[in-house]
Order: sequence, then C-alpha cells, then structure tokens
Amino acid sequence: MSNSLNEIFNRALGFHKQGQIPQAEALYLQVLQQSPGQPDALHFLGVIRYQQGRNLESENLICEALKRDPNNLMAMSNLGTTYSALGRFEDAKIQFSKVLEKQPKNFQVLTNRGNSHRELGQLDLAIADYKTALNLNPHLYEATQYLGLCLQDNLQFEEARELLEYCVKVAPENPQAHLYLAHLYRRTNNLEAAVEHYQKTLKLGPVNARVQCNLAISLRDLGKLKKANYHFKKAIRQDPKLGRAWRGLSGLVEYKNTEQLTPMREALDEIQDDDEKMHLNFALGKAEEDLGQSAAAFSYFEKANELHSQTFEYEVEKDIAFFKKLQNIITADFIQKNKASSERTNKPIFVLGMPRSGTSLIEQILASHSNVFGAGELSGVSESIQKILPMQDDQDYSTNLSGVTSEDFDRIAAAYLEHLDKFVSSEAPFIVDKLPMNFIHIGIIALALPQAHIIHCRRNPMDNCLSIFKNYLPASGHKYSVNLTTLGQYYNGYSSLMRHWTNLFGDRIYHLDYELLVSDPETHTRALLEACNLEFEQACLTPQNTKRIVSTLSAAQVRKPINVKSIGGWRKYETELAPLAKVLGLSAT
Repeated sequence: MSNSLNEIFNRALGFHKQGQIPQAEALYLQVLQQSPGQPDALHFLGVIRYQQGRNLESENLICEALKRDPNNLMAMSNLGTTYSALGRFEDAKIQFSKVLEKQPKNFQVLTNRGNSHRELGQLDLAIADYKTALNLNPHLYEATQYLGLCLQDNLQFEEARELLEYCVKVAPENPQAHLYLAHLYRRTNNLEAAVEHYQKTLKLGPVNARVQCNLAISLRDLGKLKKANYHFKKAIRQDPKLGRAWRGLSGLVEYKNTEQLTPMREALDEIQDDDEKMHLNFALGKAEEDLGQSAAAFSYFEKANELHSQTFEYEVEKDIAFFKKLQNIITADFIQKNKASSERTNKPIFVLGMPRSGTSLIEQILASHSNVFGAGELSGVSESIQKILPMQDDQDYSTNLSGVTSEDFDRIAAAYLEHLDKFVSSEAPFIVDKLPMNFIHIGIIALALPQAHIIHCRRNPMDNCLSIFKNYLPASGHKYSVNLTTLGQYYNGYSSLMRHWTNLFGDRIYHLDYELLVSDPETHTRALLEACNLEFEQACLTPQNTKRIVSTLSAAQVRKPINVKSIGGWRKYETELAPLAKVLGLSAT
C-alpha cells in the first residue's frame, strides 16, 4: 500500500479497536475503492460484517482476503469464527486447526476449536481442547464454562459442578453462568439448588420464557405444584408460543370450559416451530379430554405424534429382532453357565415395565417406606452394559453375548453399583431404580445382581398404549410411541420378552397389575412390600404425602391419592384405537 493508503488503513484499524464501527467501515471501504484487492482491508471489513451479523458477506470478504494472503493466521481464525456463526462447525474446525498447526499454544483458538467440537458432539475432542487452553491460561472464563458443559454431557458431573460453580463465583452477575449451573443441578436431581439458580438467572438476565419454564418444571418435580403452575403461566405470558410451557401447565390443571382453550388455539395458529407446535398439540389434546371431547382430543394427540415422528427415523422391526435375539441367547443353559459366584448386593429394587404402566406410583409407594429411597429413572443399567458389551444402535448388545463370562457379569454389577454411588447420595438400605425400559435387560440384571428385587408393572394393554400415545415421550428409547401400529407391535414384542423372562426367572420377578393395586391398595401394597422383604409401614398407603423428587410425566399424579379414574379410559377412544386393538389381537369392544 502507498503511504496515504497505509495512513487511511491505520486510522480505520484505530477506530475499529475503539469500537467505532461506522468510522472504521467507511475507511476500510475507502482503501478498497483505491486498492480493490487489498487483503488486510478485505479481512477487517469481513470482521465488521461478522460483527454486524452479516455473516455471508463476512465469509466472502475473508475468503477473498485469504486468496490474496493465504498465510494470514488471524484471517483463518476469523473465518473459522464466521463459519461458527453460520452453523458450519466442520468448516470452522478446519480453519482453527490450520491456525493451531502454526500456533499450537494459541489458547483462544484452542477454545474456539473446542467450541466447534462441542457443537459437533465430539465431546472428548472438545474436552481435550478446553483443557489444553486452560493449561496455557487457567483464567479463560469461556473455556472453563464450556468445559463444564462438556463434562456434564459426558456424565462427569462432579468435575462439571466444580467448574460451573467456579464460573458463578467469578462472575456472580452473569445470568448465563447461573443458567448452566441450574441445568447441572436439575440434571443431578439437586432441584432446590436448580430452582435457586434459575431464579437468579431470571433476576439478572432479560425476560426468558424458557428459563421460567425450566423453573416451573423443577418446582413441579419437587411437588411445589402451585408455584409450578404460577411459573408455567408466567412463561406463557412472556411467550404464548412456547408449547412446552402449555404442555407443562396442562398436566397441573383440569380444564372446565372451552374458553380456557381459546388462547391455546390462537397460539397454535401462530407457532412456526414444529417442536413447540408438537408440545402444544399434546396440551390441547389433554384439555379437550378434560372437557369430554374425545374425538377432538385424539385428533390433537395424532397431530402431536405426527410432528414428533418427523424428527427421526424408526424401524420397529429392529427392536423386535433384538428382543428375539435375547430370547434365543439368554436361555436356561446360558444362566447356568453364568451364575454369579457371590451374592453381591440386594440393595437395588428395579421397578420396570412399559412406560405409563404404573411404575411411578409403585416407586412412590416404595419410597414412602423408611428403608427405601426412590432414585427415579437411572441410566445405570444400560450404561454398565455398554461398558462391557458394546451396543449397536445404542441398544443391541446381543452379538456380544456369545463370549460373555461370569466375570463380565461381575464387572457389569460393579459398574452399576458405582453408578448408584455416583448418582444416589442416600444411605437407605434399598434404592429404587425406576427406569421402565429396564424390562429389556432383565436377563442381565438377574445374572449381574442375583439378589436384587425386580418388580414388573403390568397394565391393561389398551389403557397402557393409549397413555403412551397421548403423552410426550422423548425420542431416545421411545420412537415406537408415535404411531398406533408400531406402538402395538412394540407392545407385543415387550409381552413376548416378558413371558420369556418369567419362564426363566420365575419368582425372581414380582408382577403387579396396576388395576389390582389401585382397586385394593392395602392388599397389594402389603404384598409388594413383602416381595421386597420390607415390613409394612402405614405411610406406604398414603404415598401422595411423601415429599420427594419425581421427575417423570407422573410428577403431578403421584401427589394425589390412589384412585381408579384411569382404568378403562381407552373405551372413550374405541373407534380411534381400532388399529391398535387389531395389532394387539384384542377386541375393541
């Protein structure tokens, strides 16, 4: 550049550093008018376009600058930042990696590449980048915060907690720091602390309906239903198009008149986001059901499930095939060959079965006992199996069972008990693990933990499947739920697998029918406690009075006295459920 252009560029750079963007932009453009290919002016004008949110223009300008000056490491880094803003995280990672080849100790670029890895779901790589950056500069706030998030996603909760608590300590007025810590506390069932930090997030930050909704969910799971109701409504006032808040509220109220549905219908017309639309359709279905409008209710449930189904692909045949493989491999001979050499522990009580079969109620009854702690839905069984028997499609470990040994079951048991110690702080003699889908793993549970209690919850198939269909279940593990045909096929597969486990393990599995329990609570509660080698306690007959965290769809229901209201509910939908009845081989009359 000539001296005069150099002077103009340096003035532009000075304005840019001082945050005087319009002045800097005008001078960069002046340089480019006189020297159209000047790489530094192209680069820094591209940075300004990024700062203005004009990311495509930023990309074009910085790419042009790099064509003319391909060794400009700062331009490479800034191009990576622009790619990140465009959601092109693989391209961003490539640019940051190019810079790090030349500058391996550039802690800011390491942090940025860690962010790209995190967005791509490459947690181990992200954690490595953040740790390297922090070794170079321990005071990097962004790297500390995002390392905490990655460790949380990697189930390293204690390390994550230390880092996120440090972020709050360093920046106590930063609402984002409180939000991330609240999410961690909620995930680890420290809901009182989660509530505290959601409240701080709301106090320090701008209006945020999603945070209000998360606060409401935490309060609901704590059994503080009135406060939860208040915050769900507040979230809806702040953003009427937040479908998940409507769905949360619908579980706490009983709709009495059609006027209550008007704002929900108006919001449904306005919502563009299919995910929020799905949640609101579930809420409207529940509201119409309260009003006795079964046809309208089912129409909303169908639409909600249709929207949900569009977010994933699913082949029920794969699940059925997995179930059949387990039945073919885990036989009486297999059990004899892999019998445990020691008793290990009788601490876990597994409450399992199909979702919506009464598992939450049974856990609440058991957790009302002085010697029992209800830990909720733990992922320990599948995670422990995964460590020893790698799974295909996040589930199928059948191909790895042929070479399994009794020592492998020892290792699964040890991994599971380590999981319990990690996630459950209670010293109670018995711990309830209420993950319904553990019915799949009964063969492994029975061999790895031969003294553990297994409670199988059963419910009328039509009522059970209807309850699944009309409620939101996350896609992870529940993709079968969004279509009546696949739901029926999956239920048949579950029934077949449970017959197999019952034939193999006999009295090791205690079967409890939901209908019998709610019709005669005392008789069946006494029998349940006896099956778990527990003395009868009167508190188990009033489980609604037990104060504890319940983080399932039944969080509000278990706060109510045991009742028979939901028995036979499927009959209101006989016509709509005909396809399900056909698959189940049942008469819809």
